[in-house]
Amino acid sequence: MLRLITGGSASGKSAFAERLLEENAERQREAAGQLRECEEGTGSELIYLATMAARDEESLERIQRHVRQRSGKGYRTLEISRDIGSAAGLIGQESFVLIEDIPNLCANEMFSDDGSICADPSDSIIEGIEGICRKCLKGEVIAVTGELFSDGTVYEGETLEYLKLLARVNYELAARASSVYEIVCKTANRLK
Repeated sequence: MLRLITGGSASGKSAFAERLLEENAERQREAAGQLRECEEGTGSELIYLATMAARDEESLERIQRHVRQRSGKGYRTLEISRDIGSAAGLIGQESFVLIEDIPNLCANEMFSDDGSICADPSDSIIEGIEGICRKCLKGEVIAVTGELFSDGTVYEGETLEYLKLLARVNYELAARASSVYEIVCKTANRLK
């Protein structure tokens, strides 16, 4: 099962996604009679699939803030900034996976470290996330994305192409998701 969470910067979407994933994993544990701490690779494991590559001080700070927020919650963190589908081999059927976040993943796939640009990696991103969903047969996948389209600015060139890529990926994920939430000022609005 896939759920998609969207919202603007600092809207509370990450905290909402974590809470939703943790509650759903706990419900599954209770239903299965697994009221114990998860051990790596067993039971309803919580996995935080981090897509941000630390390229500067600001991104490093953001990563550290998210690590602090998850501290003590039992997550196993996988840092995969490209080729998201490779994570499928690292998770179990009962895993509860939080993909944080789609805008970073799209940027990493589109703009390589050597300066080259991949015109449209949307198919590989979607296929990779679908592969993770297929692997989590008894678990769940929640993908966190961003709302970057309503700032009123007209973009050109590479930035416009990036926004188009993110829009395609968001559209495809929303179509495949069992539910979609938009977070505004820390308030969840269910759209689907």
